[in-house]
Amino acid sequence: MNIHPFFVHFPIALLTLYGVMEIVWSKVLKRELWWLNSKALLLTCGVLGGFAALQTGEIAEGLRERGSQLIETHSFYATVSVWIFVALLVGYIVFYVEKYTASSEEQSFIKKITTVLKPIGRLIMWGAPVLACVGIITLIITGALGGAIVYGPDTDPIVHFVYNAFVGLQ
Repeated sequence: MNIHPFFVHFPIALLTLYGVMEIVWSKVLKRELWWLNSKALLLTCGVLGGFAALQTGEIAEGLRERGSQLIETHSFYATVSVWIFVALLVGYIVFYVEKYTASSEEQSFIKKITTVLKPIGRLIMWGAPVLACVGIITLIITGALGGAIVYGPDTDPIVHFVYNAFVGLQ
């Protein structure tokens, strides 16, 4: 039984919503902690769901023909999508660790790690809108290729375009 479809839609929705929030409203509500916490929650749940989708996708791949260029391309873009959002999550984790351990003297190990990761975390947070945009694009490609796997490459104009751009013309 293929359980992959049960796991793919929530991460797509959560990560897309996170990405839109990161791109569109970050400049307006940048300093609002509730906004930052909301984005972090969506991102965390989306990434966890994304890993579940990747694992169930590997199981589903075993149920279909191996070596299919369409399935391999779909799998590649799914993995890229999840890891883009993992990078964003690392930026949020560094931000929160830095924020909530800044005044604590007894957590020197965490402070050392934060000191090393702080430049990386700040770079990720600075580039978060761009990374989120790239993440949304890879999610669209992944979803369209998934639609081509299930319903065929001529399902709709977007699926047709993505299929021809990434698989059909190879």
